[in-house]
Formats: sequence, C-alpha cells, structure tokens
Amino acid sequence: MDKRIRYGILTSRPGGQRLRPNAPATIRKKGSSKPLIDTRKLLETIQARRLSRTAVFVGISGGVQHTDPRRSVALVGRFHEFLTKNFPVLPRRRFLGPVLHKELPRLIKIMQQNVIRGFGFTGVDFGRLTA
Repeated sequence: MDKRIRYGILTSRPGGQRLRPNAPATIRKKGSSKPLIDTRKLLETIQARRLSRTAVFVGISGGVQHTDPRRSVALVGRFHEFLTKNFPVLPRRRFLGPVLHKELPRLIKIMQQNVIRGFGFTGVDFGRLTA
C-alpha cells in the first residue's frame, strides 16, 4: 500500500487522480514542478504497517521535521490531504484518500479472508466455506 501511495506522488496521479500543478512561484522557489515533492521527506515517511491482528496504520509517521523548522512533515501532509476552505493558502492535494479508495475492494477481500481464517475456516470461497 505504501508503495502505491509513493508511486502516486511520484507520478502526480495518486489513485489515478491528477494532482493540481504547482504555481509558477512555487516552481521558481523549489526548482521543481512536481507537487508534494520538495526534499522527499514526505515520500520517506509514508507507511503502511500492521499494528496488530485487527489494526493497520496507513499514513505519515510523525516526528520528521520539514525544511521549515516550524512544521513537521506530518503537518504538511495533513494540510494537503484534509485542507478546508478555512486554509486557502495551499491547494488541496489528496495523496492518501484516492489510493485507499482505489484499493478498497482489494482491502475488503483481505479483511474478509482474515475474518474467515479467524473463525477457523480453511476455505476462501465465500460461497462455500469449509471447516
């Protein structure tokens, strides 16, 4: 999952949805037209990991400092993912949600298989389960 999120950022098409391009002033400032890629810290902090048998974490690990010492990478990522009209400075560039939405059918199937295994069934055919 984390590889798919990183790929979406690198191609500027997370989950197949095109990111808004950087403004000309932003391109001049950072020297790149790639949205969400500045120092690659955001890419490096994206994680998808299993926390327990029933929980996973998909997102940005906290504590990594942004180039601006007043911000963390997680804070910058949160602004892009969940931006509202109350914060008009940055354009919204969702990079987690579109990938999760695209992967939802696959994730549901994995969860169903894990539930079935948890009940002791050996079959993965949802129509005919065997004990």
